[in-house]
Formats: sequence, structure tokens, C-alpha cells
Amino acid sequence: DGGKKKKKKEKKKKKDKDELDPQAYGAMTPIEAAFRDVKFGKYRAVEKALLDGVVAPNTKREDFKENTLLTTAALNGQTRIAKLLLRNKADIFHKNQEGLTAAQLAYRFNYTDLGDYLVEKEKLFADQRDWVHYGAITEGEVAFRDC
Repeated sequence: DGGKKKKKKEKKKKKDKDELDPQAYGAMTPIEAAFRDVKFGKYRAVEKALLDGVVAPNTKREDFKENTLLTTAALNGQTRIAKLLLRNKADIFHKNQEGLTAAQLAYRFNYTDLGDYLVEKEKLFADQRDWVHYGAITEGEVAFRDC
């Protein structure tokens, strides 16, 4: 009877869809798993992968139009994950093989609120880049806040 309870607890743990579970992805690499988690809005799994260093915020999918985690979040309307990636210094200006940024992808797939948010962040980060370029502040002082 005690063995049955232990097995039930283990099954329940595995069913938690927000946890990073390598067995749940079969033969997927950690990078493929992270892209899948972004696509399906698994915030905690993406956050854990970033914190554990499993993936970097600017990881690209070489085999699929060179989309980053951020562009993948944008084309799937995952606003919360996009904000998480920006807080972790994802490159908002990255263009995929089609030459599209995350904001453009969000608009293309009718995620206008996310597109508007990303355009505002592009403006903010572009202004900060100008300040760095002209020497008014250093690269280290660029604040990635309010994401």
C-alpha cells in the first residue's frame, strides 16, 4: 500500500506540465525543449531553463528560419514569456531569415498588443543604444527595466 502511494506521488510530479522534465520530451535536445516550451507558453519551464543555463536568451534555431526564443514567443503570442526573455537580455532587434523582428512577427500573426509592446521596447532600447554610442552612458549602465 505504501508503494502505491509513492508511485502516485511520482506520477503526479511528472504530470506538472510547467516543470522541465527531460523524459517528457523523449529524444529532444534541451534547446528543442525550450523552443517547445516557449511555443506552448510554459513560463516556469522557460524560466528554469534560462536560470539553469540550459539555454541562452538569444539561442537561435539554426534549422528553422533562425528564429530566437523571443521571435518564437512573438509568433505564438506569448507575451509573458517575451517579457521574461527581454528581462534576460534577449536581442529585440534580431531578424530571422525572412528579415522579420519579433514585433513584426507578432503583428503578422495578429498579436497586436504584443506587437505594440515590442515596438515600445524597440524604441526604448534604440534610444539607449544611441546614448551608449555617443558616450553619454556605458554599456553596463543600459537598463533593461520595465519589461
